[in-house]
Amino acid sequence: MLLVRTIAGAQRVIHACGQAIAAGVRPGLTLAHARALLATEPIVAPDDERRSDRALRALAVWAQRFSPLVASDPPAGLWLDITGCERVFHGERRLLNLLGNALEWRGFTTRVATAETFGCAWAVARYGVDPRSIVAAGDERITLTPLPVAALRIDPALEAALLEVGVTTIGHLLQLQRDELVTRFGSALLHRLDQALGDAPEAIDALRATEPIEATRCFDGPVSNLEGLQQTARDLLAALIPVLERRGAGVMRMTLTCDRSDLDPHTIEFALSRPSRSPRHLLAMLSPRIEGMPMGFGVERMTLAVPAIASVTHMQMSRWQNDATPALNEKPLGEFLDTVTSRLGPKAVVRAKPVASHLPERAFARVDGRTRPNGAGAVTPVERPSQLLRPPEPVVVMALTPDGPPLWLRWRGSDRVVVGSHGPERIEPEWWRGVTTPAVSARDYFKVQVDGGEWLWIYHEHRTRCWFVHGRWA
Repeated sequence: MLLVRTIAGAQRVIHACGQAIAAGVRPGLTLAHARALLATEPIVAPDDERRSDRALRALAVWAQRFSPLVASDPPAGLWLDITGCERVFHGERRLLNLLGNALEWRGFTTRVATAETFGCAWAVARYGVDPRSIVAAGDERITLTPLPVAALRIDPALEAALLEVGVTTIGHLLQLQRDELVTRFGSALLHRLDQALGDAPEAIDALRATEPIEATRCFDGPVSNLEGLQQTARDLLAALIPVLERRGAGVMRMTLTCDRSDLDPHTIEFALSRPSRSPRHLLAMLSPRIEGMPMGFGVERMTLAVPAIASVTHMQMSRWQNDATPALNEKPLGEFLDTVTSRLGPKAVVRAKPVASHLPERAFARVDGRTRPNGAGAVTPVERPSQLLRPPEPVVVMALTPDGPPLWLRWRGSDRVVVGSHGPERIEPEWWRGVTTPAVSARDYFKVQVDGGEWLWIYHEHRTRCWFVHGRWA
């Protein structure tokens, strides 16, 4: 983690490096160390550099709360230009402590250092003694002297060459002639040394804020004509579509703010299930909401903004492509879900999401119908009834043995003769989750066919010795 402050042409740099903590073990330890520290066998996964870079970039975006200029320093560091920010946080030391504490609260171990140069801060943060150091102006040479040459951010091959000739610390380099260093080790070594001492300039490539996607129309006076407001919404949307096309993205959330002359601003906001930049689809979502908006004496300004976007999958629309391709069916499905949700409300459209549980009543959960399913997941590959009764209904069963199979049953006030039966299928409670539920015990399920052709899913509960109907096939 590096923070930089530039004052009157001089740089004041803070560097803090960190490592994530996963399962109680810091990355960088060997597998043998992990096994020694953990009570259970550690989970080993290959390193994904692209995923780590994305995570570091997300952390850099988060760190913008401490400074508007932030850059990532892979594999485990950030640069922050804190010019003037120490005044907001009541001092540089307090800013460092706030940053370090915030990172540790998020699950990272950190080392923070400040100095006049990027190189000095980087070196002290990674190789210094104090995990949170402030190097005073003019003390760079004294501070860097005892540190190893690796603190200069040089190539490992160059570091090995220096170690071969007995140059182990930066202080040894400072005692050698510059022309001798260039002749033997090249100019890169001196360049890094000059950067650390402040004799060579260095800058960071800070994250650039993305321009907001929005369009505004101001009227000469209050407008209460519905057709005029609808046309303005079309014009604003037409201005945003080219911006979305250049970014290769679609709308995930859109807001329309109408400033009224005599009332508070009215905001229309809606979310989409899938990214879209179809004018017809977006207008279909906006128009009904505009019609139901209380206008008062009129609207003076309309602002259409897109606070959330997502990448749109590019598809080749050609005559030999099958119309049944799932990618082509995603668009009409998303538009249908968005339209129904807009009219009925977000709680009226739900879908079943598979849950990692073999208990029938826990195998699925109801979630927002606009969310995309993430695959079949943990669906149990066994036959299940098309209708599940919640709660299971008691049934009187006559069987050859107490545990079945059933021969006759009385359910919902009528007697049924069992003409066919499959089972039993034993389902045990999920003891491995560490949660004991007295209401759940071992069950023996039977798929039975009664006179009339109806198939029922019944079970015998071991704890109560009772029978229940849990589902049926439609």
